[in-house]
Amino acid sequence: TFHGGFVICFEKGWAVEKKFYDLTNDAVFKLVFGQEQNAWILKGMLNALLELEGRDRICELSVLNPANDAEFVGDKVTYLDVKVKDELERRYNIEMQICVPRSWPKRALYYASKLYASQLLEGQKYWELKRTISLSILLENLLRENERLHNVFRFRNEDDGALLHCDLIDIHFLELQKFAKCEPEELETPLEKWLYILRYGQRYRDGTIIMEESLLAEEGIEEAVKAMRFANEDERSRELIEGHEKWKRLQDTLVGEAREETKVAIAKNLLAKLSDEDIAEATGLAVEEVAKLRAETKA
Repeated sequence: TFHGGFVICFEKGWAVEKKFYDLTNDAVFKLVFGQEQNAWILKGMLNALLELEGRDRICELSVLNPANDAEFVGDKVTYLDVKVKDELERRYNIEMQICVPRSWPKRALYYASKLYASQLLEGQKYWELKRTISLSILLENLLRENERLHNVFRFRNEDDGALLHCDLIDIHFLELQKFAKCEPEELETPLEKWLYILRYGQRYRDGTIIMEESLLAEEGIEEAVKAMRFANEDERSRELIEGHEKWKRLQDTLVGEAREETKVAIAKNLLAKLSDEDIAEATGLAVEEVAKLRAETKA
């Protein structure tokens, strides 16, 4: 059973709370959308999020990097993304990200460029390259200077805005914090319905809240929620999710420790030049920590 954001499991007579992971979790996102059998669910989401119409709408998708255990656990764990191509050979790189570093635009362009370049095999010509679309779904705001929740970047002429070529690289950023609608009856477009499910999907985690007809009618939404539930309930899927969470915590710890070591090294170099208070302000260390370093250095 479920309660709040946790799964309540009964093991040997005891109630054990387990965290419920929703679609904003990158591992759940990969398990739900990064499997060939779920490609049609991803198709519905991409058509909605990219607001594709007419000839631009995706009819078929195939997954280029299906979810596999090695991505989630082991020494070579990486960031989880979903790479697909459609019936017109257009490539898509989709990522869900909770914490957004300032370098994210460079990262998005780097991986989109790699996917774009990977199309050409030996002997193929440049004109055979097809359009590549990068879609970053971000839980934190990246572009704080504007209020648009969907920002698109393309190669354009600086003077007149003319597009360099139609088959290059598009970079999309969707910032979920900027999505202001939080009630199903407010939703009007396929884009809004999918944004709602991505941000508030755990409301439907146990089936006690009946999904509204407007959401059920949107291609892929009901199935995405069912797949999200399965990822939390299935023992192997949950092992993969929690293994990836453990890896991320380890990375955060290592980065934090490296930063602390850097602060200490800088502080030691400043001991002969600045007061404890000035060093503390410059490095972020506590004054007491700087004083301790000074005493240890004298000893």
